[in-house]
Amino acid sequence: MNEIIIAGGVEYAAQDVTTSVNTISFKLSELTAEAAREAFNDVETLAVGNGTDNIYGEYPNVKFLSVTLDVDGSITVTMRILSETEKQIRELQEAQTKIQTSVREHDEIIAELLYGGGEA
Repeated sequence: MNEIIIAGGVEYAAQDVTTSVNTISFKLSELTAEAAREAFNDVETLAVGNGTDNIYGEYPNVKFLSVTLDVDGSITVTMRILSETEKQIRELQEAQTKIQTSVREHDEIIAELLYGGGEA
């Protein structure tokens, strides 16, 4: 059965969509392994359907796991469905990145106030 995988706003024709406890895999025939790796490497959400009007599976917390070149020339992409702990770690990492950016911005402003800069 042909299905549609929607990732990053792009639709991909897929076959053999399979889910397990912590993964979702699907076969793609229109991409090379390298193109699939690039397309799915940073994807964090997937939707499965038979078109944008009929989505019947949503996976909001996924992470690229692998791409496999099959004997028939197609490729199989496997995405990991994150556990609650993995989701919390992802959220903490995102918060830490935001805090580090904010601290750098504050440090730059303080340095500018203390040591000058700006318009003369």
